[in-house]
Amino acid sequence: MKILAISGSGRRASTNSAILRAMSSIVRADHQVTVFDRIGDLPIFSPDLESFPLPKAVQELVRLVGQNDGLIIASPEYVKAIPSGLKNAIDWLGHVDKRPIRSA
Repeated sequence: MKILAISGSGRRASTNSAILRAMSSIVRADHQVTVFDRIGDLPIFSPDLESFPLPKAVQELVRLVGQNDGLIIASPEYVKAIPSGLKNAIDWLGHVDKRPIRSA
């Protein structure tokens, strides 16, 4: 089973990212965990950017989501909500249509 683990934190020294990396090192041999800890690399979602080709960082996230069987999100809580970077990633994933991703 392939699992994508998304860190909702933009901090380089994020505890959430560290937990996901630790988890990826202890899974069973028949499982693979890929950690996506580059939330801060995604451009701010805008419908104006939804045309193809998508921004490279968005292409990477969409590709990873499509290649995995499951998703785990580890995220801090800010002001009783999810961080804006994670919300932005969810916005991108929710608005990207099903056309194949093409390289820029």
